[in-house]
Amino acid sequence: MIIRLESRPITTMPLDVLFDRNAVFPDVEWQTEYVPAEAYPYVNIADMGDVLHVVAEVPGVQKKDIDIQLLGDVLTISGDRKAPEAEKGATSVRQEIAYGQFERSFTLPYEVDGSKVSAECHDGMLRITLPKTQAAKPRAIAIQ
Repeated sequence: MIIRLESRPITTMPLDVLFDRNAVFPDVEWQTEYVPAEAYPYVNIADMGDVLHVVAEVPGVQKKDIDIQLLGDVLTISGDRKAPEAEKGATSVRQEIAYGQFERSFTLPYEVDGSKVSAECHDGMLRITLPKTQAAKPRAIAIQ
């Protein structure tokens, strides 16, 4: 499918036309949910039936520098990724690793039992286990 844009120089076209990807590529289904580059730590959340498992990448962050909060159905992971001390006489040629404080919050899809939540951190991976409340667990219903 070819789409004809207004026939005028690109520099005089309105920006919304230039950047409207749906007008230029109407047959493409765009991913509507994305994680911005600033989102840290990267997280996976999996529903395991009776529990939710949250896995967050936190390389270089010490356990003591991580804080996990559960308030209602919102889980918040925050902490501080401390920068290593620079070597004497070293000049940075390239620096892509970000340091400093971080915080991510997630609304959980189910009610969880806050008294049974557990967390562990090994090899830069933070694992949080959130058991569902009895009301949120799936149950089989017999057909009569």
